Amino acid sequence: WVDWKDGRNTAASEIKFPKRRILCRLSAKTWAQCEELFHKMSGNDEKMRITREKAQGFFTGGFSKVSADAMFNEIDVDHHGVITPKEFMRFWENLRWHGYKDKQISEELEALMEGSAWVDWKDGRKT
Repeated sequence: WVDWKDGRNTAASEIKFPKRRILCRLSAKTWAQCEELFHKMSGNDEKMRITREKAQGFFTGGFSKVSADAMFNEIDVDHHGVITPKEFMRFWENLRWHGYKDKQISEELEALMEGSAWVDWKDGRKT
């Protein structure tokens, strides 16, 4: 990309967490839980991303590496080593399309916030 020095800002703009769409199948409460979990996992990273190292630090117990690897295998579909807010939310929305109830997702988000291990969802993706 070339900056033509025409007064327009070509620097990366501030990255924000995606807003919930009007016809989103996740409830506003569940969306907020997802956002809270993302920020907790990312350590409130200003670049808005979750790295493998941060994910391993988030999960507790002897299965922290296994949980982080499983999460990355399901969410980081382009395998670039970080999870963005857009990828994170696409994963949770995808679960609704695969028949999971909002309540099931919400309960799992609560468990993850308390440090539970990552679970393998039956959504066509592999851990």
